[in-house]
Amino acid sequence: MKYLKLFMLLVIACAFAACSDDDNNNTNGETTVSFANATLNTKESAGLINIPIKVEGARNGDVSVVVKAEEVGESPAVEDKNYIITSKSLRVKADTLKSATMNVETKIVDDDELNQDRVFKLTIVSANGAKIGENASILVTIRDNETAYYEQFFGTWTVTGYSFPEKAGQEAPAFTATVEITGDSDEDSPNYDKILTAKSTNFFEVGVDLNFEWHFRYTFDKATKKGTLGFICDETVASFTSGSNKYTWCWLTDDGRNYVADDLATDWSLVNDRLPNEIVFPEDATLYFYCYSNNAPWNGVYNIKMTRKK
Repeated sequence: MKYLKLFMLLVIACAFAACSDDDNNNTNGETTVSFANATLNTKESAGLINIPIKVEGARNGDVSVVVKAEEVGESPAVEDKNYIITSKSLRVKADTLKSATMNVETKIVDDDELNQDRVFKLTIVSANGAKIGENASILVTIRDNETAYYEQFFGTWTVTGYSFPEKAGQEAPAFTATVEITGDSDEDSPNYDKILTAKSTNFFEVGVDLNFEWHFRYTFDKATKKGTLGFICDETVASFTSGSNKYTWCWLTDDGRNYVADDLATDWSLVNDRLPNEIVFPEDATLYFYCYSNNAPWNGVYNIKMTRKK
């Protein structure tokens, strides 16, 4: 009998708690919940992201939703493998404001493998204290960053080769410089997947400290798994002013007879579906450190090789 009474008390307590939760629910019949967008693209390397659900309409109580996840398409994103949802039950408290946001917190898993973009679908399956609005579902595409080789060029590289000797007849000295490569991470940028930016301090020594900055032209063909990388010539790469003297330099190359402003470019290919750690330029190609005001090169480097720094 004692245990029966205890059981009844627990049942009553649970029922009271459930009623209390219901009593806290919003009763404004104009409140709606829906995903902020019908689609979302994210990078595999994004880490923790928020997928927003809009709550619209003033609230006199709590609004809660439950979402479910589904695999979509021939290359689906699998829950707890390609992404992890922190919680599928969300709640927002009462507020006099007419809008709010609750977020489906999601961890995107970087699998370090070459694969197709993966897709999953989130759907609001129930809502308490609100109606489900127009965007009850959202398609989330996880873009495979192993195919975004443009971004994989970002980082520290070592440039080596041979530079000009100080005097005719001397042996060409070995050349080395450290270069930081970056680019546009915004896929909507016109330079994304096309132009890389390189920076180096004192790439060439001229007796004063110079900050070098230039651009590489980048291409990649997924079908052939091959790309190109080229120093863009005839852009200002460094400058220095001393009193009334101003020096400005650019890159130039040559066609065997004259200096030209064509890209100094090379081809590269994936190695086991990965970006190579070494980019080799043609042996006979020279990158000239050309001074506009003197109309002459101050130095140059050939047999250029770029190696990713570990």
